[in-house]
Amino acid sequence: MNDKTDRHSDLPCARVGDAIPPWREGCLDLHHINTGAGDAGFFILPDGTTLLFDAGELDPTTERYNSPRQAAPKPDGSRRPFEWISDYIRRVHPTPQDPVLDYAILTHFHEDHLGEAHTRAPTHPKGGFLKTGFTGVCSELPVKKVIDRGHPAYDYPIRLDSDRLKGHFRENPAFKAELRMIENYLRFLDWIQSKGTTVEAFRPGALDQISLQKRPDGFPDFECRIVCANGELWSGDQGETRQLFPDVETLEIARFPSENACSAVTLFKVGKFTYFNGADIPGIPHIGDPEWTDVESPVAEVVGPVDVQVLNHHGYRNTQNQDFTRTLSPRVFVQQNWSADQPGHDVLLRMISEKIYPGPRDLFATNMLDANRHVIGPRIDSAFRSTSGHILVRVEPDGRRYWVLILDDSDPRSHLKEVFGPYAAR
Repeated sequence: MNDKTDRHSDLPCARVGDAIPPWREGCLDLHHINTGAGDAGFFILPDGTTLLFDAGELDPTTERYNSPRQAAPKPDGSRRPFEWISDYIRRVHPTPQDPVLDYAILTHFHEDHLGEAHTRAPTHPKGGFLKTGFTGVCSELPVKKVIDRGHPAYDYPIRLDSDRLKGHFRENPAFKAELRMIENYLRFLDWIQSKGTTVEAFRPGALDQISLQKRPDGFPDFECRIVCANGELWSGDQGETRQLFPDVETLEIARFPSENACSAVTLFKVGKFTYFNGADIPGIPHIGDPEWTDVESPVAEVVGPVDVQVLNHHGYRNTQNQDFTRTLSPRVFVQQNWSADQPGHDVLLRMISEKIYPGPRDLFATNMLDANRHVIGPRIDSAFRSTSGHILVRVEPDGRRYWVLILDDSDPRSHLKEVFGPYAAR
């Protein structure tokens, strides 16, 4: 059990080299799509409801993008990341002849989740926005509802175009790039709403914001909980929440909650199976930062143990603190990474340490750079079951078992490379 196999009788079409095993009703499919340029997820819920979960795209003209610190484009650089993501979704969508997205979820406003407004991005002919990452995918595929952390005012902790913020950062190029990205996203929202798409903000504590759209009563053991967004944390009791961050009116700009800390946190469940995605929440305050910048610890208190966890902030050094990792104690870690500092060495040690929590755990990464191997050494390859490829977590209808499928990211057809499982849900 849980060993790598090339075929399993309970997993249709699960022969290595075959096409992606098709989704079947009742299953929860969690696709983590690798373009080498940020996060991208496509989820198929048990009744066929579909969900885009972020879609990043980095600026391909930067020095870093073309350095050993950055993953190579996958499958290759002949097309833009949003085009590869859209094609992938069309292939695996439950209704490929009509690939509608019921939801498009944007966890926070960073380029590796939203898409940078770079000079090589094409302009939408009618909307006037740049097609990049999230805006590109959502202009290629019909979308019924967009959910983000800022709608409708986009002013938490402060509007990016405010005179106060512009005065603070003046000529800071990173700030200017972020402002261009948000302005592009707002132009995109104007266009997509004119097409009939609904846009709303995350409602922490809510169980009904992301729900089954095809057969609402068909799978009563499925739920998706919005755990946290903008520092507003579900209390663990019904839909009640509390605020983790101080009133921003009492803070200097330099002390505002970071964009990562404001990330939306989600929890998906089918029967006994639980999947956690914390986007980029931090868990280890930087030197001199207040304790409230640790978002992981209070989140862990209300989440508890899970089966599969997506590494927070791609496994960056300020994440996966000991209390958080011990409390969630995942059986499977999924790392969506694209940079040479993902994972941090100490992060890897915390993930694999049985002093933090006992028992087996399997690690899977979309990209593991040679730079990581040079710094961390052979422990990388001994710790990870797979270090390259799209990662599909497939949960069977009753939620008792699940598999991890690794798909070839070097070929647009995304054939099956490896199968791990079945794993028993908690």
